[in-house]
Amino acid sequence: LAEDGSLCDPSQVGALVQKAIVCEEDFAERLDCEIFMGGTNGLEVEDLWKALTELLMDLPSYKKQFPDLSLPLINIRMANGPYAFARLANPRLASTAVVIGE
Repeated sequence: LAEDGSLCDPSQVGALVQKAIVCEEDFAERLDCEIFMGGTNGLEVEDLWKALTELLMDLPSYKKQFPDLSLPLINIRMANGPYAFARLANPRLASTAVVIGE
């Protein structure tokens, strides 16, 4: 509590607003990096991870465009249905994966 009884010290408002902007930008970037993968019934997350990683890393442009990137994937979220979401390291990789999957 601040001295005036409010929940936020007025001198900290600027820092809180800045954190909110950073979180919003991070959230937008996460969405730009996330892809939908359908038809994942019966697949394990490890199998999806391996297949998508190998697919992207085998592209000739992967090593050229991303020489310092050790892995193209950040995480995979399995849904309660026949689909999953994969978060890739950057939006370019995500759009590449979408094009390959079409």
